[in-house]
Amino acid sequence: MSRTVLARLAAPALLLGSLVLAQPSAHAADEVINGCTIVEFPTAAVHTDCGSGWSAEGASLTGKDLRWARMRGADLAGVDLSGADLTDAYLYEADLSGADLSGATAVDAEMRYTGLAGADLTNADLRRGNLFGTDLSGADLRGADLTDAELRGADLRDADVSEATLVGTSFYEATMSGADLSGADLRDAVLRFADLEEVDFTGADLTGARLEGASVTGSTLMPWDIEHTIPADDASAVITWAPTLPTGVQMTSCTPASGSVFPVGTHVVTCQYRANTTVGGRATGTFSITVDQAAPVEITSGAAPAGEVDVAYAHQVTVAGDPGLALYLSDGELPPGLVLDRDSGLISGTPAQAGTWTFTLRLTNDFGFDEQELTITIAAAPGNADDDGDDGDDGTGDTDDTTGGNTGDDNDTDENDTGGAEDNTAGGTGGMSPASSDQVLPDVGARADLSAAIVGLVLLGLGVLLLGRARRVTVPARGGRS
Repeated sequence: MSRTVLARLAAPALLLGSLVLAQPSAHAADEVINGCTIVEFPTAAVHTDCGSGWSAEGASLTGKDLRWARMRGADLAGVDLSGADLTDAYLYEADLSGADLSGATAVDAEMRYTGLAGADLTNADLRRGNLFGTDLSGADLRGADLTDAELRGADLRDADVSEATLVGTSFYEATMSGADLSGADLRDAVLRFADLEEVDFTGADLTGARLEGASVTGSTLMPWDIEHTIPADDASAVITWAPTLPTGVQMTSCTPASGSVFPVGTHVVTCQYRANTTVGGRATGTFSITVDQAAPVEITSGAAPAGEVDVAYAHQVTVAGDPGLALYLSDGELPPGLVLDRDSGLISGTPAQAGTWTFTLRLTNDFGFDEQELTITIAAAPGNADDDGDDGDDGTGDTDDTTGGNTGDDNDTDENDTGGAEDNTAGGTGGMSPASSDQVLPDVGARADLSAAIVGLVLLGLGVLLLGRARRVTVPARGGRS
């Protein structure tokens, strides 16, 4: 066979062989998940292609090599992709809400309009990733690296982007209200026309950042809303402020300016900021200043009621005015047993002593004071005083009262007059004096008569005894000797 014929036959064989070699083939270690083959050692030419709308529900893609993978519109919600490599992956419009991409690599990944709400992207590498219009609301991006990434129009509301690297990252027209950017590196970042309201920039570095057109109301770049109270007699106050700004940002102006006079009422102050750069415009934010007059300080309760010893007592002191009221006793003293509760204004207790006490209450705050003089009279307990001097005995008269039949002279003081004494001890209606006891003793004259009677009875008894002995003497018989 000639060389020409061999050459003609070799050309088609070589072409066919090259086509066969170019065809992808399943590697022995490739894995099929929900109908999609996950290529173990992907290349730019041979890689995972799950087609449009593939669902990874219930699957685990932890640590998988998904470089150049095509997963457009895939359902990856809640899937574990921690530590996975998604470099150059195509995830356009994929749903990764709630997915775990912590520690994942997605350098140069195409993630436009991807749903990443609530996803865990802590320490993820998203450098130069295209996340245009991506929903990252509530996502956790702490420590993530998004250097030079595109997040134009992205939604990062309430996302945690603290300590993240955002150098040169574009957040043009992004919605970032409520996001935490504390400690983030935002050097040369583009924040033009972004919604930065209520964003925490504490400790962030915004050197060279573009802030023109951004709204920073409520963010840590702004002073907090100010409420200031002045005395009731004043009509205005001088208000100053000096917010603590992160590195690379300066406040260029406020209208009205710090140190201006603000009359009573609420006022809106507009401030502008710019980064330390020669290019770009200014961010704008507002805060409010409210100046109020303090309410008059006044003790509004009336006179205190009287009290009684050993009876519980209470008097409520009421007050008006604000703020920081203090109530205390400035002069005099309360009746023994009563106390003042300075917090509630209640005077209460159990009085221990009768009498009248006058004292002064003082109510005060930083804007004025009021005083009230009060008098509390405490009456003695019933039964503590006896007006007629009687010790409580039931007698209604004294020992000189002879209305019970005493025939003696009422004015007779002769101690030998036994008529009155006999009447008082024998059922007379006169009462006993306070010094009398329940037992009534006879007077001196009566005691003498009693002694004489006793002596007489003794003598009479002796006589009877002697007479009896005489009658027992033996009489001799008639005619005998006596």
